[in-house]
Amino acid sequence: MKARGDRYIETLGSAVRSCGPGITGIEIDHEGDHTKLGQQGVVSKFEAHGYSMFLDRMQKSMGANYTVSADIGGWGLASWNGHGGDYPLGFTPWVDKEIFAANKNLFVNTMSYYWPSDCDISSFKKDGFVTHELWGIAKDQINIGIGYFSQNVTTSPRKIDPVISGEPGWGTLSKKCPGLKPDVCICDGVNFASKDMNFQIAKWVREEGYRGLFPWAANYDSPDRNESLAVWVGKGLGLIK
Repeated sequence: MKARGDRYIETLGSAVRSCGPGITGIEIDHEGDHTKLGQQGVVSKFEAHGYSMFLDRMQKSMGANYTVSADIGGWGLASWNGHGGDYPLGFTPWVDKEIFAANKNLFVNTMSYYWPSDCDISSFKKDGFVTHELWGIAKDQINIGIGYFSQNVTTSPRKIDPVISGEPGWGTLSKKCPGLKPDVCICDGVNFASKDMNFQIAKWVREEGYRGLFPWAANYDSPDRNESLAVWVGKGLGLIK
């Protein structure tokens, strides 16, 4: 007799296919438990193995033409210049590298949502290093994330924990500073991942052999081609001249 969970997983293939040919897989945004260690990004080998087995079973239930991706938080300390991350101890793997190596239809998406005041992309590269070099995930199974939203921070820079009063998407924020130069990463007093940062990250992803980019979310981008961040990603990937 099959467990109820097994029966549910077996329905994924038909459910995804019923969404139409434009849907090619499932994205899982599971960010750990609410224990003190879990909130710091510590994941045990047992948890990483079990979670990866679950992702593997989901993918295989859908078939070879479908993928499953797992979102993973950024490793680092939160900071006021936007170079931090959500999980200070997140260098412990969230997934099992052997299970991922055996199933090339499994991917990770780094939630690299950084808004550095100096427009530097080193934090994005750091997440790639952690995921590939420390976790052991192949580069062609890693999507590097970029936040197409930003954060309004309302407390003093001397405070450790910022207070977020809003998370404006670039489509909204860009209307307040139209025609902003590509190398400027602040708009209306809010830091964001600039046009040139999107270009440089995409160029680095292409040159280093990562699978691709993971903008969160595409509908947060500006619909105006002249303001669109995705256009600069396309240029960095060599898809747009």
